[in-house]
Amino acid sequence: MRIRQRIIRVLPWACSAVALIGLGAAMPFLLNWAAPESTDWDRLSSISQTYAALSIPLSGAALLGVVWSLIFQARALEKDSNDRYRGALRELLLHTAEDPSLLVCWDPPMSPMTQEQYRLQIFNNAIILSWRAEYLNGMIPDAMMRDQLYRMLRGQVGQKNYASTRALWLSQGARFSGKAKRFVQLLEEAFQAAAAAGPALTLEDYFLPDA
Repeated sequence: MRIRQRIIRVLPWACSAVALIGLGAAMPFLLNWAAPESTDWDRLSSISQTYAALSIPLSGAALLGVVWSLIFQARALEKDSNDRYRGALRELLLHTAEDPSLLVCWDPPMSPMTQEQYRLQIFNNAIILSWRAEYLNGMIPDAMMRDQLYRMLRGQVGQKNYASTRALWLSQGARFSGKAKRFVQLLEEAFQAAAAAGPALTLEDYFLPDA
């Protein structure tokens, strides 16, 4: 639906640009058809040369408009495809966390752990991917994103999860650019700060004892 809305928004500009180019190409034929037999074609030729000089930048601008609209559509399609992929991955992770029997469908843990620990890691990854999607879409500024990541990585589950997958995140971040690369940097900065703040918070540190 979002792709269709973007295309509808860009389509009038693209059509206008194409129409302007077509009008410029058809203008000599229209003049020839509309001009009376007594027309001074030498004089019109001089005028047409001036018109041609003026039409070149207009046609160039129209062509640039068409190219820009095509690039915009391609980027919109790519972004929507990436959003769909990340959304599907989050759903798979959440479903796996709800049904631990599905853990064996994924790759084995990168470090030795119990099934319950792996289930918590899977759920933690779903949280990180969700925050990453919000950050890439401009919904969370840098300072807030760093603070959220820091508070999560102060916990034992989040800190262990990132520590075991840290090399993968950093290797991917080296290939990223823009906000995707910046997110990995924020994640690493938050991890360093959380590790320097002291021992990770355990379950007993999270909540007060039940009455």
